[in-house]
Amino acid sequence: MLTISYDDIFRSNAETATALDSDQAICAIGVLMMTIDGEIASPEVSYLVSALEKLNHDLEQIEQIYAKVMQILNQDGPGALFNAAIAGLADEQKEVAFEVAVRVALADKKIMDAENDCLTALAEALDLSSDVMIKIIDWVLGQEQNNS
Repeated sequence: MLTISYDDIFRSNAETATALDSDQAICAIGVLMMTIDGEIASPEVSYLVSALEKLNHDLEQIEQIYAKVMQILNQDGPGALFNAAIAGLADEQKEVAFEVAVRVALADKKIMDAENDCLTALAEALDLSSDVMIKIIDWVLGQEQNNS
């Protein structure tokens, strides 16, 4: 079980020499959301794979993206991974990244306090207004209810 704290991610100045593109950054944000509650649930992994497939990646490409993200996480730490993700994320992908984080947090059908705190901090780091954050969360919750 890999447990990463809020401070490990959002209060770190750690850096990595490895740059991420937007899709890798989205994967990194998804991975960090999966680890924040200490449990990586199968539905969380499934959703992250699905999100990357929607960005037009096949399974081989997804494995390469995931391997790069995990290499940074393991070598440089969660703060470095998060900072690289924020730096690599194109402006037009910020809402997509936040939606992926919300869906990953909801994948196990519950949002823990730590995940809620991280979603709020992530929205701030992405420069999303509280209105946009709430709109995305409400939209995802509505979709989840329609799929139940």
